[in-house]
Amino acid sequence: MKTAILQADPPADIRVAIAWIHMLPPDNAAAARRMALALRDPRVQHFHDPHKRAGAAVAGSLGAAEKLAWDIYLFYPAGVGWQYGPPRPVMWVPQLKGSNWADPSRHHRGEELVRHLEMALTKLRAYSEMARLASELRESDVMADEVWELSRNAIEARA
Repeated sequence: MKTAILQADPPADIRVAIAWIHMLPPDNAAAARRMALALRDPRVQHFHDPHKRAGAAVAGSLGAAEKLAWDIYLFYPAGVGWQYGPPRPVMWVPQLKGSNWADPSRHHRGEELVRHLEMALTKLRAYSEMARLASELRESDVMADEVWELSRNAIEARA
């Protein structure tokens, strides 16, 4: 993630939230602190979640209620609010193979993972640009809602 997203575009106007949850025996508060220190960037916020609430909420937002999401990358356009939990992401890329709820074709590791993260970031930039254009159209009272809906559907179909 550091190479594919943060170092690939250091001036990128992105925000990264990392929830460290306890899934394996070595996962604990000390390990989360060590990882947070190793991945320092002003655009990154780290959260320690020993009760796995973030994993349950994310899985639920992806249609997998009663499951846990972990080792997963979620992409949201700027300005998306999380009033009652995480909304469905525009794109998502799970790293962990063998989960019993995510489509196996979405699972990626190594260079394949890096390639998919880069593609997701590119799609997110395009999505954000379309949102900006739709906002400008909305201000000019041109059929912005229809343009926005068509653009969003086109991106989601490719994700």
